[in-house]
Amino acid sequence: MEELRYSLMGIEKLSTITQQLIEWDFSELYGIGFYRGHDKYAHIEIKVYPTDANVDYLHWNVIHALLPNQEIKGAQDALNPYVKFIGNYLSAIKNKRVNLVFEIARVGFSATDSWTKACGTAYIDAFVSAFDQDKFNRAKEISDLYFADETQIRNAVNSANKPW
Repeated sequence: MEELRYSLMGIEKLSTITQQLIEWDFSELYGIGFYRGHDKYAHIEIKVYPTDANVDYLHWNVIHALLPNQEIKGAQDALNPYVKFIGNYLSAIKNKRVNLVFEIARVGFSATDSWTKACGTAYIDAFVSAFDQDKFNRAKEISDLYFADETQIRNAVNSANKPW
């Protein structure tokens, strides 16, 4: 049931950019998405471009000093269904199979919450923002503030990576 709810949310958000998706020439895109809910926070920045591979996939290009090691596997597992979902949605609109690389450029999460709980919504918002300049500009302002002091983030991640 949870998966159906997220699929409907994804369709609703992607439907706002249907015409742009139809017209997209597969040039590289850059998007930023956020999710903030009760006790949940996620931030994700992605690059999207076509691939000759026969599958859509994630490519992690994240500075590991900014993401705790224990979060990467969970984040990959959480995002893979969204990668497939967006790839299938786009292929249906284009009426041909399209394979994309979703390069994860930056991520953020609440230190008191699992990032994976909110990442799907942020991920879809990042993809949508690549086609919606107003949404992208608002997200960029937040992102610039979040990453203004990467030293502080690195220190927090280093603390999280230390064995207890």
